[in-house]
Amino acid sequence: MDIGYARVSTAKRDLARQLDALAAAGVDNEHIFVDKKSGRRLAAP
Repeated sequence: MDIGYARVSTAKRDLARQLDALAAAGVDNEHIFVDKKSGRRLAAP
């Protein structure tokens, strides 16, 4: 069983290319985790 992870840094970006690559590598959709988040901080700590 293979597990995949696809991530984009903003909600406006598209995961399609990463998901296609994971599918081509044989990763089942049930085992792909996705993340749409920004690493940018709005305020300095």
